[in-house]
Amino acid sequence: MTFLKLSMRKTGLVLTTAIIFLGIYDLVAVLVNPDTSTSISAYLVNVGFNRPFVVFTLGYISGHLTGYLKPIGHYVTNLEK
Repeated sequence: MTFLKLSMRKTGLVLTTAIIFLGIYDLVAVLVNPDTSTSISAYLVNVGFNRPFVVFTLGYISGHLTGYLKPIGHYVTNLEK
């Protein structure tokens, strides 16, 4: 993908694309079916009640992806005080 000169790595690009796609799907699902039974949120709530380990795993993965990021901008100055 050097012809696009992207500053994002492939993993970030794939994750960002997947999140945008899932967000668009969720929006369309709620607009088409207002009782939200086909939305991703309703699915995750049902899975969370039946299999809480799945929700824990999703949270753990999210924390793993963002847990080691260095603070930038005004957060750095607040940490130095």
